[in-house]
Amino acid sequence: MKFFPIVFILAVVCLAVAAGEARDGICNSQKTPTKLIARRTWPGQFATTTTTAKPTTVKPSTTAPTTATTTTTMATTTPLPILFNCSVSNPACGTMCTNLTSAGGVVQSPNFPGDYGNNDMDCEVTITTPAEWMIQLKFTTFNLETGKAYVYVSDGVTMLSNPTGNTIPALVPATTKKMVILFTFNRSNKPSSATYNWRATFSVTSQGSSCSVINPACGNMCTNVTSEGTGVVQSSNFPGDYGNIVRSCQVSIVVPAGKRIQLTFTTFNLEAGYSSINVLESGKIYMFGVTGSAIPAVVTTSANIVYLQFDNRASTKPNTATYNWQATYTAVTV
Repeated sequence: MKFFPIVFILAVVCLAVAAGEARDGICNSQKTPTKLIARRTWPGQFATTTTTAKPTTVKPSTTAPTTATTTTTMATTTPLPILFNCSVSNPACGTMCTNLTSAGGVVQSPNFPGDYGNNDMDCEVTITTPAEWMIQLKFTTFNLETGKAYVYVSDGVTMLSNPTGNTIPALVPATTKKMVILFTFNRSNKPSSATYNWRATFSVTSQGSSCSVINPACGNMCTNVTSEGTGVVQSSNFPGDYGNIVRSCQVSIVVPAGKRIQLTFTTFNLEAGYSSINVLESGKIYMFGVTGSAIPAVVTTSANIVYLQFDNRASTKPNTATYNWQATYTAVTV
């Protein structure tokens, strides 16, 4: 198995009707293009219809014939192009990508809203975007046969989600460039009247910013997150102690395309030998197994996504001890 402007016409439709004494109307039209990142502006298209009424002649001795002309301008919108790709590896799985627009679409189980079937099958959906665009997946329907069907979500670096059962999963952590959704299900003894299925919406954007915790058991580790690409990431229960249980907490941070991430630790107090932090991106490691109380050097990434992993295991530290850590991140131009 593989993992995973409308051009406003300031329409100003100006009617200049000469009635009696001649009057001139001046109509200014302004166009405001909207730029699409790394692409040319996709213009609107216009249809213009001009209707000239039959001249009406009035014969008072001092009045000249009058002709009324009406010009109507109508704006029609051409949809923005779809710059991403959503594909299914196994033709037997049917259509799993639907409702696609320039901003995203829907991924769903085979035969949705019906039952996905009772065969042994793997269905892999791959969503790819222009470089550094953010992909965000959110399940809206989720009803899988527990232990017989799973949905695995990956970005090629880490497993983002692998739910089963009938509880709608939390928002899947965002990633960039590529997301793989692997749906695998096996033959079972479920009744023929049963309906098992799932559905998720996804969005793609060049201006996305996100801080996500991959393991929900780790709680809220991201605070003060902004759309500009700033925020704080910290240990569970900060400023209190992060606890004394075995846990691996991974956080993914995404900032807008074209930016890089500057990660600065402001508090760093880990139990040496029992807790550590790794900071990495695809193909590059910035910190590995860092522990103790010395604040690490500032990290500046070479991509607009980075992963921070905090590992902790049980120890014999006293209950009065307080171990924790905190870091700020900022989107920067390098």
